[in-house]
Formats: sequence, C-alpha cells, structure tokens
Amino acid sequence: MAYNYLWFIKWSNESQKRAAKDPEFFNKWMEKHQKHCEKSGVKLVFAGTPYTTVEESVFCYETEMPLAEFQAFKQGLYNIDRTIIDYAKTITVVPY
Repeated sequence: MAYNYLWFIKWSNESQKRAAKDPEFFNKWMEKHQKHCEKSGVKLVFAGTPYTTVEESVFCYETEMPLAEFQAFKQGLYNIDRTIIDYAKTITVVPY
C-alpha cells in the first residue's frame, strides 16, 4: 500500500544564517535530500510553504514504507546536516 507523508519543518536559526551567507545553501541541501530519497525508494511529490503554521516548509513524500520505516528514512534526512532543522512534524496520509 502506498502512503503519503507530510513533513513540516521549522528551520533552525543556524540554517537561516548559513543561507544568508550562501544563497545556494538550501539548493545544496536539496540535492543531498533528493539523493537520499532516490537511495531509499521514496518519491518527493512536492515541497512548499505551509500557511498558518509556525513551520516554514512542508515536504510531501510517497512511498510503500510503513511509518516505522519512514521514521528511519527521516533520520537520514536529519543526518544530512544536523544543525539546520530545529524540529519537524509528520502527518501520515493513508488512502482508503
């Protein structure tokens, strides 16, 4: 069964500082993010900015991974650069 996961991210102050110094900072992170997705068999459906939330970004993923495996996948995303994500929240969408 395919699952969709919405991952809401609050970026750290450190990430904002680094992005101010290097306008390509988030693009470089996204390249590593995409490689991790491909390696893990996870499709990034879209990325954007949520409204009326304190989080600054939202990513939608599609995968066959159940939640426990997706948690491990997310840990890999955190490990790309452990200083840039303040926290994140996940919503699981299961089609019926």
